[in-house]
Amino acid sequence: MKRSFADIIREEEEARSRKTAAKLPSWAAAGGLEFPTSLCLEQCSSEAAARHKAEVVSGAARLADLTGGIGVDSWAFASVCGKVLHNEMDGPLSAAAERNFERFGKRNVRCTRHMVAPGSDGWLMELQHFKPDWVYADPARRDASGRKVFLLEDCSPDILAILPSLWEVTENILLKLSPMADIPMLVSRLGGRLESVEVVSLAGEVKELLCVLRRSHVGEPLIKVSEISDTKPFSLSFMKSDEDSHPASFASGINPGDTLLEPSAALLKAGCFNLLCSLYGLRKLSRFTHLYSASGDPGIPGAFKAFRVERTYPFGNAGFKAAGKDYPRAEVTARNVPMSSDQLRSRLGCATGGTAHIWACTACGEKMLIACSSI
Repeated sequence: MKRSFADIIREEEEARSRKTAAKLPSWAAAGGLEFPTSLCLEQCSSEAAARHKAEVVSGAARLADLTGGIGVDSWAFASVCGKVLHNEMDGPLSAAAERNFERFGKRNVRCTRHMVAPGSDGWLMELQHFKPDWVYADPARRDASGRKVFLLEDCSPDILAILPSLWEVTENILLKLSPMADIPMLVSRLGGRLESVEVVSLAGEVKELLCVLRRSHVGEPLIKVSEISDTKPFSLSFMKSDEDSHPASFASGINPGDTLLEPSAALLKAGCFNLLCSLYGLRKLSRFTHLYSASGDPGIPGAFKAFRVERTYPFGNAGFKAAGKDYPRAEVTARNVPMSSDQLRSRLGCATGGTAHIWACTACGEKMLIACSSI
């Protein structure tokens, strides 16, 4: 049946309402708030992530948000800061954000519409007058043609280009960067004033990297991992020197009843590999296989997926045939072996679903298949 234009519009509005309710529950509950485009809803921070950022700057007298967008981050900042300057150079978007702040009763937010770039003086003069304790920026991560970018100099504004000017007006800077950005690159390019890099994950998915820079900081930055969850929150802080100075412990064998542990995407993004062994008494399966084993229940926090080892098979035709016969339905993952997960499923011949998980990986000096059940 052909849909009418009214049906299409209604379906789009319903989809937007569902997305708003999931991403911004307080905004959805308030009702009547404005989103000029679908893109601004797509690109804005989730409510949980915005509240997490607000914890970083809590107590600030004045915070300037240079890239305000629809205003979700500024809305969260306004709850913990004395005054907030929301800057968004897109006129209709800025106007919508201002009306949203009014509906929320956020009278401590002032909106401006300056372009932030070297050689454009309006934004800098505004900051000089405002005298912020903190400056926050979430550079746009799409180029002129709409393609995603993640290098600092390719984002808008170019943080590296405006950083000297920012240090003229503030002592503290908070940056939200792409989850694709390389942490060692950020440490190198942002310099010695980089106090910390935080990998923020929501529902197991890395959403953003938060960089805190302070004029007074000197030395190695802290690397943080934060899993935002109502049921299994997790946080970990370490330095790269900690990771480098703790050699990994390696498993000598994989036995039925052992616990197999898969680190979260946030832990892997943070580069925390060897340190997990000493922190939680784990054994790495292999240097480049970022899976771990433990005897029984290690009682570790919720930054890992845990599986119970049921049996192992040799990596080869006989093993593929036997595992596929024993587990006709299973999830499969290939790690550190010369095949993809899709190729592994094809070789096993098993369907998706069920409670089993079959790993093909390099472990204990050889390639093998490990069949597990979820814990």
